[in-house]
Amino acid sequence: SVANYLPQDEVSFYDEYEPHYTITWEDREKGIISVQEETKFELIAESTNKFLYPLKTWTRVSPNSVYENKIESFTVNGSKPIVEFNDTYQECDNICHEQRIALQGSTKYEIAYIRKKKYCIDEDYYLGFCAKYIVNNLRVSLLLPEGIEAIFISRGTQEEFQDMSSTKNRIEKRYKK
Repeated sequence: SVANYLPQDEVSFYDEYEPHYTITWEDREKGIISVQEETKFELIAESTNKFLYPLKTWTRVSPNSVYENKIESFTVNGSKPIVEFNDTYQECDNICHEQRIALQGSTKYEIAYIRKKKYCIDEDYYLGFCAKYIVNNLRVSLLLPEGIEAIFISRGTQEEFQDMSSTKNRIEKRYKK
């Protein structure tokens, strides 16, 4: 039916999406890193009705491996949001940390959060971004310590990202269509 092809979500798109990752060594000999993700964006909704915004992250870790994951700060329009669901569970070889945030009363939400993760880079060396909704104006930055090299690969975009600032220890890319 036609309904299968029409959007069923309450969200139209993300705008000005800016994830900034800073990686530091916790224990270089053991390969333990700390990743601080500071992300901010505007979420544009279809209506002012209540919906749950999902925030998920996956990390590949083996049993008994070093793993920490916590949201240090989370704001929606400058205020602390209502978390209606918060869970950590196993998905294949990954640990998934999921939160669902209740949003209502607006069609534009300014979302900002800081997440800190600690894990072994030898088990999970992939930092990725997978958008649930359309993204308009994406800017990504990655700060790396000595001893870690990164390659930026764009997937699912019509054109290449623009190189904003890249050095041995910093990658900054922008996608604006």
